Amino acid sequence: MRTHGGVLSRDHGDGQISFDRKARHEPRAKKAIAEVAANLVEEGDSVFVDAGTTAFKVGVRLLEREKVTIFT
Repeated sequence: MRTHGGVLSRDHGDGQISFDRKARHEPRAKKAIAEVAANLVEEGDSVFVDAGTTAFKVGVRLLEREKVTIFT
């Protein structure tokens, strides 16, 4: 983000919104998506979980499962 003077929120200091702030946005939708996505994973599957806040919720759900390999 290029700025010329002025004030920036600390959440936007590097041009990105903080993970914590994103995680608080639409929590019910993230939970619902995570539930559906986690249910698509079967025993013995390997899954790559990206760094997004919704993907994090999916990863948390998958940690409850046995015999699933999670890559981050």
